[in-house]
Amino acid sequence: MTHEQRTGPVRPPTPPHPDRPPTAAHDSLAELSARCAAWLGAERDRIEGELRAAYGKPPGTAVKEQHPAPDSVPPAAVPLIELLDRLAGLAGDPPAADGPVLDRVRRGVVAALTASGVTPVEDTGPVDPARHHVVATRDDPSGLLSDRIAETVRPGYLWRDVLLRPQEVVSYVPYVGPRPPRAEAERGRRDAR
Repeated sequence: MTHEQRTGPVRPPTPPHPDRPPTAAHDSLAELSARCAAWLGAERDRIEGELRAAYGKPPGTAVKEQHPAPDSVPPAAVPLIELLDRLAGLAGDPPAADGPVLDRVRRGVVAALTASGVTPVEDTGPVDPARHHVVATRDDPSGLLSDRIAETVRPGYLWRDVLLRPQEVVSYVPYVGPRPPRAEAERGRRDAR
């Protein structure tokens, strides 16, 4: 006779509850779902509060919707934004004679986006995580430009007050100085003993 035949089928362990120790009683799926949703909501609020404190936003400031309903955005916006990205990638490749042509096409695409209510975001100044996506960093030896935009890699786009795509930026970070190679650091520790 096997262990399973003597004791019955093996049940999976009960998941632990963050607010109380595990018990033998099983909660219903609805209760577990409600607790998880409450915990996720509290975590979101905590993280949002930390970000607001770090970037100087008052706690009552409303956060704008990051992803609008798909039917509300002009249908031509996404293909036009993709075309602008492709044109930006071609800017250095064509012969000099094509430069004015590409610039004219780019201005036409931007005008079409603007007519549909979409505006480019090319901010300067402090990095705002709600509007900017940091893709790289650059040292700031002066210490005066930390957490500010050094350059724009790709512009972002707004439709009305809704962010369609965040601006991709390079951000300044505090300069920490050169670090000694690992072998020199090890030698320095041995000499200090």
